[in-house]
Amino acid sequence: MTDAHVVILVDTGFVGTEFALVLDILRIANRLGDHEQFKIQICSPSDSALIESLGGGMLVRATPFLLNQALPPDHVVVLGGGGIRKSLGLQTAKLRWLERIGSHILLLSDAAYEWKRLNSLDGRFTTHWENQQLLRDTLVDLEQSPPLYTRNGRITTAAGMVATADVVLSEIIAPVSKQLAQATSHMLVMNGMRDGTAPQPRSTLDTNCHRVWRLDAVIGHMEQNIETPVRLSDLARVAGTSVRQLERRFEKVTGQTPIAFYRTQRLRRSRLMVEQTSTSIAEISVACGFGDASTFARMFQREFGRSPTQLRHQLITRSSRSPIEKEPTNAPLPLSAPAPRTSSDPAGTNGTLIQGARR
Repeated sequence: MTDAHVVILVDTGFVGTEFALVLDILRIANRLGDHEQFKIQICSPSDSALIESLGGGMLVRATPFLLNQALPPDHVVVLGGGGIRKSLGLQTAKLRWLERIGSHILLLSDAAYEWKRLNSLDGRFTTHWENQQLLRDTLVDLEQSPPLYTRNGRITTAAGMVATADVVLSEIIAPVSKQLAQATSHMLVMNGMRDGTAPQPRSTLDTNCHRVWRLDAVIGHMEQNIETPVRLSDLARVAGTSVRQLERRFEKVTGQTPIAFYRTQRLRRSRLMVEQTSTSIAEISVACGFGDASTFARMFQREFGRSPTQLRHQLITRSSRSPIEKEPTNAPLPLSAPAPRTSSDPAGTNGTLIQGARR
């Protein structure tokens, strides 16, 4: 006997991170429980039995997404990805019907974005911060960072990506057993489950927030004045506001004071110069607005974990080695790179994950 039937809805170009987290977290919970508490079913609106992930990193075997009035699922988790953004409109009626008869619908990242676009009057929602930039009707919450997930009746919209772990633990496992949810989070080496109201981390790429809060001109002024940093009062003048108001805006959007943000920008520029030029460390210190070389070295080490001299020395040492001796680079492996084979089945008991796929 299972306590919950969970359907994972995938379509072409699904987000592999989200699929792996949903599948493995539920499998860990089943292993920790005294019986198989979660029945997992992978479905797709696509006609194909094999669904390829974003970037072609994996193939999964899926069954058709059909309605069964006698045995509706307890939860339907809709993964983000390019395919679901195209097909969700055709699946909305099915999902609405399941919602009405008691199923809980969880929409992640792109799926949450598309759901909101199709159901604009549904009330509060959450999606990945990057998707919020695409919404033209100012849906960014100006009072706080977008939360990790938001429940509205039987519909939960979520940021997706790594936050998928939080929403699965809280919305699927915890209603069955809070103790099991905590034990599963500990197996994942997590400190605990984050509440849905926890804010999504801000990104320096979140340019829409910079624009909404009128910080883009200030940040541009900082970048144009790296060598000779301008005063906080000058930055406030560029923003057309008071110093205190500018500080409040920066802390709300970036989590840093304007001065700390400015210093980070200058340190990042200095690192590029250390890595990509032969300019002396003393000259880089001056060029990035740090008059005192010792202060510059101390701040650089605090930011990057090593001094500019140490970083320069490591780069020189690495470049002088023969190709065979060189350390591996930090470049990520492509998703299509085959994983090491083991004697055990990497997919678990039901062989859902077929293989690494190549385009």
